[in-house]
Amino acid sequence: MFTTKLAIYYFRRQPLGSTRDRCLILIGSIAGYLGIPSSATYSMSKFGVRALMLSLRRNAWVDSIRVNLVAPGYVITPAYTKEIIAFFKSKGVKFASEDDACKAVLRIASDTAVNGRSLAVVSKEDCAEGYFDLAQDDFSEGSKLHGMQDVALNVGSRT
Repeated sequence: MFTTKLAIYYFRRQPLGSTRDRCLILIGSIAGYLGIPSSATYSMSKFGVRALMLSLRRNAWVDSIRVNLVAPGYVITPAYTKEIIAFFKSKGVKFASEDDACKAVLRIASDTAVNGRSLAVVSKEDCAEGYFDLAQDDFSEGSKLHGMQDVALNVGSRT
């Protein structure tokens, strides 16, 4: 949280230009979108990152700062033993690749039109690109939550 506040502080002080962009990419997890049994603390922390992105995307754009989230699924890392990997696979887990996580970050960083989005990094078996837009952070026009979001935006807006 405090690192994010520092990033926003310094982004605001950087000059803007046609060759410069201000882009904050938060790293969360698909656990911030799924209810994972026996992982309440981990899921809660990742939902917190999601909530941070949701809040920042609504006002950072005023300072020409884009805020997005990358939410990897299961990715094999040195923290996983062979036994843990085998257990996950026996439960149907398909692993995403580190390369696809990097591609998701590059997609966000290189496209200035991308703001307030969450990209899930998944197995190529689930998505040929290895990542996709979760499209879960916006409410349908006319829905109760959309109306409530509009009120919240009016209350919290700096403009």
